[in-house]
Amino acid sequence: MAYSNKTEENKDLKMHIVDNVPSGELEDILTLYSKSVAIESYVKIPFIFIAVLFLVHNIFIAGKSFDYNTYDAIKTVELCIVGIIVIVVFIMAGIAIDKNLKVNKSLKQIGVKYHIDIQTVQDEFNAIAIHLFGGRGITLKKK
Repeated sequence: MAYSNKTEENKDLKMHIVDNVPSGELEDILTLYSKSVAIESYVKIPFIFIAVLFLVHNIFIAGKSFDYNTYDAIKTVELCIVGIIVIVVFIMAGIAIDKNLKVNKSLKQIGVKYHIDIQTVQDEFNAIAIHLFGGRGITLKKK
């Protein structure tokens, strides 16, 4: 008897976003989300390069004596490499933020266009997107 009640409850559970929004429109937003998640995962890679640079510095350079010009050149090269890595991280983060803003804007438009509550859109989209692509989901703010 308890099993049949569960089955009846599951039939009542519907996803408004899947039922009301055309699949092409939803797929476009999911594609943007997947690209954002992919970029966010690549942001971790430059930090590995910084760790490797720190390790190389400690193994081959630290504790040894160099004349001032050589030391200055080594320091300049290391700072340039770290600076480039930091710039790359900021560019990648900027691209990911831009894609997240586009996803948020599109989802808010869906909520208005198809008369779905913003909280419902957020929860249902997160359920779909996190299941398919992982990541941390999105947060929509009411105006």
